[in-house]
Amino acid sequence: MISARGSHPLRPLWSPLIPGVQEAVVICLNKQTREAADQSLCVSSRRPPQLLQDCKTQPCPPRWETGEWSSCSATCGVGLMTRTVACTHRPSRDSNRTEVLRDEDCQNPKPSPVQACNRFDCPPMWDTPDWGQVRGSSPTINARLSSSSDAPSTSIFLSLQCSQSCGGGVQRRQILCKQRLADGSILELPDTFCPSKSPANQQPCAKQELDPWSPCSATCGGGSQTRIVRCMRGPEGRSTEVESQHCLDTGRRPSDSRVCNLLPCARWATTSWGPCTATCGRHGFQSRQVTCAHRRTGKATREHHCMWRPRPPSWQRCNILSCGRGEKQLD
Repeated sequence: MISARGSHPLRPLWSPLIPGVQEAVVICLNKQTREAADQSLCVSSRRPPQLLQDCKTQPCPPRWETGEWSSCSATCGVGLMTRTVACTHRPSRDSNRTEVLRDEDCQNPKPSPVQACNRFDCPPMWDTPDWGQVRGSSPTINARLSSSSDAPSTSIFLSLQCSQSCGGGVQRRQILCKQRLADGSILELPDTFCPSKSPANQQPCAKQELDPWSPCSATCGGGSQTRIVRCMRGPEGRSTEVESQHCLDTGRRPSDSRVCNLLPCARWATTSWGPCTATCGRHGFQSRQVTCAHRRTGKATREHHCMWRPRPPSWQRCNILSCGRGEKQLD
């Protein structure tokens, strides 16, 4: 005999994020003992059809959703990997949209967004600080460098000027052999523990190089000029450009811009000389009109705009030769 027990839960056909399905289990039973028997003893033609029904149709509760781990922040000496962790919720059974909720809406514990990685000792390596820096341990000096600090540190960097104020000089730095351990601490070792030769601990000082000024942007009335200021290091003819911070010890950085052609855009304009008031003698003169005019428009403007140059004369003597016999002076 074939007997069916409906609504007997089997495996869910979909993931828990979407509604599941229950399938009825069909088995062959012995009529007398009601125990399961081999299915070949039952009549296959009388086997019931497949029975399915929905189950767990209510929306799933909010849950934590995690992203992929990032790459490790360090290759050795302990680093960190990070990932995104968000509380998410699917609002309805038929929705493919996921909403991001507050962390308080999901059950604790929240998955960690960080974890340690590459927790093993690094090989000894040379520690090379920036040029012009040296390690120190003087709280007094550190306090002068950072007056805003509440408590001066016992491990500081001091800025070193060039060994000469002009004509060359060198910068120095302190090179140490160090090893980062698996617990994150740093161990200082003798130089013999580090591979190869120690990096250079001194180099020539950088110097400022200036390009010529560009043409003025205006011919009058105030314009501007620019130039390129470079910080260069190396011997003459083989120097290379470096970051401007390497030239801070050479003094104040030269300006890369300035104003030019500050004279007003005005000039003196004159008309032609008028006729002389006499044909001969010493009492003749002639005059002309003198005005201050704008260079571009030619319109008259106030004379103080032209006072940067002497004002041309508006009259002069003329025909100062003596009159001949019988010739009268015409006034």
